[in-house]
Amino acid sequence: MNFKLIETILIILLMVFVGFICKKVNILKEDDATILNKIVVNIAFPSMIFTALLNLDLSTLSTLSLFPIFCIIYCLITAFFVFIWCKIRNYSKEVTWSLLLPSFMINSGFIGYPLILSVFGVQGLIRGVFFDVGSMIMFTGLGLVMLFVFGGSYKLVFRKVLSFPLIWAFIFALFFVFFGLKLPDTVLTILNYFSALTIPLIMISLGLTLDFSTIKDYFLDASIVSFIRLIIVPFIGIFLLNFFAFEGLDRIVLIVDSALPSGMLVLTYAIIYDLNFKRTAAVIFLSTILSLGTLPLWILLV
Repeated sequence: MNFKLIETILIILLMVFVGFICKKVNILKEDDATILNKIVVNIAFPSMIFTALLNLDLSTLSTLSLFPIFCIIYCLITAFFVFIWCKIRNYSKEVTWSLLLPSFMINSGFIGYPLILSVFGVQGLIRGVFFDVGSMIMFTGLGLVMLFVFGGSYKLVFRKVLSFPLIWAFIFALFFVFFGLKLPDTVLTILNYFSALTIPLIMISLGLTLDFSTIKDYFLDASIVSFIRLIIVPFIGIFLLNFFAFEGLDRIVLIVDSALPSGMLVLTYAIIYDLNFKRTAAVIFLSTILSLGTLPLWILLV
């Protein structure tokens, strides 16, 4: 396990480095990350979710249904501590929400899926997918809260949610499993090829978007939020899992997911509502970079 973990982290770091170098030598531009992300979100990610969930054991569904709840709890705990920090600093509403946005979302997809799949295999990924349902719920709920606080269009939020391919991949996969449906081997092979694109494209995209100057400008805020996200919340998560007597792979995946960095999707809301976009981005980038060091420690500890 230790060798597999070290190998996985090194592979992830090298792929991120490839993306970063491609930007530096002008092979790719930072804007190209948008194209790569579109391929991931619309093709590769849904294929990975769909093919993984075809291996779902329905007898575990009662336990897996708790995973989204833990995701929501982790997000709310993070946001609570960050809100206290903002009150201590006497930040304005705009700055406060610039920091709360990345606190309310966990990167259970772009970082969680590749790491969990590489270290714990398909059964680990299935648990990661169910945890990510909580992130989808948080994204939807956060959109409604932002409408209440700043105003806007409810249709825009629901359109974004209903057009999110990952949700439909999850729904269709469950439909296939419940009714015992099978895909033709050719189609399944194509989906597996698309699925294989997910990890390298995500990591190269991450390397393209790394911006250390943004982190420097908002280092204090980004450090505090990252510490809460990556250190305090996992400790609380372990306490909760011990209390509810989670064991085995369920426990391990829930602890790893609790230690994931802030989610990237919230940048959309920061832009739409004209918040301090760079402050939000700084939190996401710093927590992502630091998580590459803290995640292996949490995996080794559990």
